[in-house]
Amino acid sequence: MAETTGLAAKEVEAIMMSSMSSESVEMGVETSKENRKQMKSWSGSPRVRELMTREVFALYEDDTIKFLSDLMKWQRIRHVPVVDQNNHLVGLVSHRGLLEALATSLSAGGEGSLDGQISQSREIAIEEIMQRDPLTVGPDTLLAEAAEIMFTRKFGCLPVVEQGNLVGIITEADFVRSFYQWEVYFG
Repeated sequence: MAETTGLAAKEVEAIMMSSMSSESVEMGVETSKENRKQMKSWSGSPRVRELMTREVFALYEDDTIKFLSDLMKWQRIRHVPVVDQNNHLVGLVSHRGLLEALATSLSAGGEGSLDGQISQSREIAIEEIMQRDPLTVGPDTLLAEAAEIMFTRKFGCLPVVEQGNLVGIITEADFVRSFYQWEVYFG
């Protein structure tokens, strides 16, 4: 079984609180020797496990939209898997789903000020907005197959599941990063 070091909501919150004091977060493309060596070892049929992100931030169904929003902003991510207490994937939330939920909540009107309405909508549990039972791939799925699914269905990511457990996620950004690294070092 593939090993993952995923973090659940409570661990994420503790990390967020200790890290959010730093306003600037550097982003970059990792180009370590280890990554280049791994890319050179790819045979003609690379698998999802070779490109997926293993350290996945996952939340629980009862976590709030506010917490989801804070996590997405802090980690600069657009997709967050939702798991149960046993690390089984039960849903997926995207930044688009979050925006749609907030827009729907605001357009429905309601009593009170705009700030009050926004505040109320941020306390909604993410189970209300998540996509249930999302399409997944396994770690041994061919990268070409995962890319085809993402392209034809217009998915920004695919959760990676093994024996029912979330073990990673593969995103459009993973493909772009890989392509960039390949071009820089081998192109």
